[in-house]
Amino acid sequence: MLLSTRDLTSGYGRVPVLRGVDLDVAEGEIVALLGVNGAGKTTTLRTVSGVLPTWSGTVTFDGVTLGARTPEARARLGLGHVPEGRGILSSLTVRQNLRLGATARGRGARDVAQDEERLLDVFGALRDKLAAPAGSLSGGQQQMLAVARALLGRPRLVMVDEMSFGLAPILVTQLLGLVARLREESGTAFLLVEQNSAVLDIADRAYVLAGGAVHTSGPARELAGSENLVRAYLG
Repeated sequence: MLLSTRDLTSGYGRVPVLRGVDLDVAEGEIVALLGVNGAGKTTTLRTVSGVLPTWSGTVTFDGVTLGARTPEARARLGLGHVPEGRGILSSLTVRQNLRLGATARGRGARDVAQDEERLLDVFGALRDKLAAPAGSLSGGQQQMLAVARALLGRPRLVMVDEMSFGLAPILVTQLLGLVARLREESGTAFLLVEQNSAVLDIADRAYVLAGGAVHTSGPARELAGSENLVRAYLG
């Protein structure tokens, strides 16, 4: 298993949020993590990436228990994280934002240029915007940039927090299609945190969080129309 969490607990200050979360992401798999606001989805990603400390339980990546490793050390192992709000540096150009992604794993200029060209073939809307300030991009283009930047570090797993937030349904469908294409072409695994159940169309498996714990999980197709999902997801 590429990523595993076992009995994971974490929170903010003295306030617990996660209450024993178990989840797995296999090599090359797309996994959806669903739940309403406050369910613990963002906290899960922040704890896995090391932004928040693990209170108890374990996070294991490719057989390595991450323990107290820093976010930078986790990125060097191949763990990518696109945070809530995208994390775009609006005053830098699109190309400068992209190149920041390559610093995570200390790659050579030639390899970076080749991967950048490959990603621009996928995220074609960015090709004519490379010299533009990132802040001038539309919401959908900024989300493309955030994902492309993470991928430029050649991660083995990319965790994306609310990729669909604030976007029109047609853009959400387009972005999900691009994620599915990237998985097929590169074998990169994805953990997609969403409130939008459309993610189930491309996911292999899904987890539903409620109250900081896994309420239900299973194959994405089976959960898509299940009563358990509706109860946990809609309340």
